[in-house]
Amino acid sequence: MQSSGNPIPYSANVVSEWLDGLFDGTPVRQLWPLFSPSLRTIYAQQWLYLQGRDRNDGVVKALSLEDANGTLAQQMFSDYSAHWKSVYSDLSSGHAFWDKADLVGPDMEIVVAFARIHQGFYSAGKSLPAHSFIVIFDEGIWRIAALARRIPVPGWPPTEQIIPGLLGDGPSVHE
Repeated sequence: MQSSGNPIPYSANVVSEWLDGLFDGTPVRQLWPLFSPSLRTIYAQQWLYLQGRDRNDGVVKALSLEDANGTLAQQMFSDYSAHWKSVYSDLSSGHAFWDKADLVGPDMEIVVAFARIHQGFYSAGKSLPAHSFIVIFDEGIWRIAALARRIPVPGWPPTEQIIPGLLGDGPSVHE
């Protein structure tokens, strides 16, 4: 499979924008609208849950807004910024994408990013450290729906939906 990083699938632009912003000092608050509404909701719920705070759907709604602000929002953004910079540290010096995105479901694709130093051609069976993102075409624009190969599901506690074939557990949606 070719992993040249150019041209990237159109749906990968939102992931590229998020990764670039994460490492160029853009406040996470400004990157928050790149997430789908359900992903923002799940991250707000997860953050409250992990903080040991009471379940409060009103607070979750406020934290999941595209323009969330206030002390709690700033604390949440700070915590997630540190976490995501750690998780995606291998992409901090530049990233590239597989030349194509794969269909996941209606208006959803999976985009695979890897460190730019790994660009080139890879033979079958050769491992490549990479990160998967699910993007969704939502209200006329691409947004990030998941930072993994599972779709987060809002709730108390937040959970995940496994999409058949994305975890190597069976046929994918396009087989």
